[in-house]
Amino acid sequence: MSRAEPQLRLVDLGTGSPDAVALAALIDELEQRRWVEMTAAWHLESRVLGAFDEDGTAVGLLRYVIQPIGPENDCQQSIIDGEALTEAKILAFGTRPDRRRQGIGLALQRRAIADAAAAGCWQVRSHSAGGYRANHRLKFRLGFAFHPEVRGGDDRGGYFILPLRNQFRRVSE
Repeated sequence: MSRAEPQLRLVDLGTGSPDAVALAALIDELEQRRWVEMTAAWHLESRVLGAFDEDGTAVGLLRYVIQPIGPENDCQQSIIDGEALTEAKILAFGTRPDRRRQGIGLALQRRAIADAAAAGCWQVRSHSAGGYRANHRLKFRLGFAFHPEVRGGDDRGGYFILPLRNQFRRVSE
């Protein structure tokens, strides 16, 4: 017997709704609370996606923020041709261990990418530590590029970046 595809829904964790309660339990199980609750002055918007089985069990989560490109790195906001550039930055991501490799993470990532594109973001960016090779393979499968970064002695992790918009014309030389 095959399982039905999980339903993906935006969840407001502050509501106490059944989705919020189920997702909060998964957040704790996956030790993602720090990344789900992290805020910064430059965050313009925060969104939490949950993946739910028919019975309401939370089986996956993804939290991203929409933010200007630049301020997080102590740079001025990036502006090109008068347009302030924004990105969707994935801060928390995971699936229940017994539900991995079933397409849930892929579906969550695709939904976040589509939502970011609809919000006018120029890119999606996500950091992943070196030990999360399955996440790395997933990001590469989706077309992300990779920029290595050493954090706390981990020299196998880095940022994954997926451009969403390219409105610049190639300039003839």
